Amino acid sequence: MAAVVLLEAFRTRRVLRRYPPRLLGWIHSVGPSNICVNAADSESEATAILGALLDLWDQFSDTKASRQRFRTRSTDRQDRENWIWAALEVDDDGTRAKVAKDLRLFDLPYTADIL
Repeated sequence: MAAVVLLEAFRTRRVLRRYPPRLLGWIHSVGPSNICVNAADSESEATAILGALLDLWDQFSDTKASRQRFRTRSTDRQDRENWIWAALEVDDDGTRAKVAKDLRLFDLPYTADIL
């Protein structure tokens, strides 16, 4: 269910929820292709999106600096401490998730399309 919520939050709001590493580990152990069976749209598209989101989270280190960065971005709404804006880039090399430009200091793939 957590993986489905992660995928749907991205599809509907273009946000990526921050989950604890243990929960992400469980999602990885089940695998995107198993989670996206009978998806509302194309299974392969859903699997690619979920895989890209998980790959992005794997690159994100859960450090004090990163948690502080999340908090500084969420001054007007407390619920924003646990999510970031994300975008997808799809080309011949596959599907990649990118984060908002203001998170590039964490050496993550970012896009200037999201502020």
